[in-house]
Amino acid sequence: MTVLSDAKAAELHLTDPAQGDALVLEQHEGLGSAYLDQAALVTGPPYVCARAQRLHEPVSVPDVAADPDLRLHPAGRALLATDSRALVSVPLITPDGRCTGTLTLHWSKPGTWLTDEQDHALHALAAETAAWRSWYRRTVVLDALEYLHQHRETGTSPRARKRPGPRAGAVKPT
Repeated sequence: MTVLSDAKAAELHLTDPAQGDALVLEQHEGLGSAYLDQAALVTGPPYVCARAQRLHEPVSVPDVAADPDLRLHPAGRALLATDSRALVSVPLITPDGRCTGTLTLHWSKPGTWLTDEQDHALHALAAETAAWRSWYRRTVVLDALEYLHQHRETGTSPRARKRPGPRAGAVKPT
């Protein structure tokens, strides 16, 4: 992600339906451990990625130190400690309109923004990632359901198999 821009760092969060669509940090580049500890599981604002997820549109923070919600929050302090001053987060919106994650870029210099070409490339990457993730989830779920259905009918699923009876000579509890 940092290749398509002059960003010093980047992060990819993906939603986890098992955790109420919380954002789970899946990949990062150039971020310090203090921030990674804060951003491993994001459940809501003031995180920029959570704002983008909630709004279903990109969110920019020109200066973390001047953002009233971030600067006093542990995540904002961790961003400043890793020298992240400007951020942009783009949601991964699937063709059916669901947000399945976010791509976030970080800059050291406040007020840094993408060129039009970089902005277009970031949005294209976000759209492709969202479409792939949507396809992958549908395919995996459908394949898993088909597998379970086939094995249920043939009686070869682990739960369909009978449990072994008591061992010979085992004492039954009274």
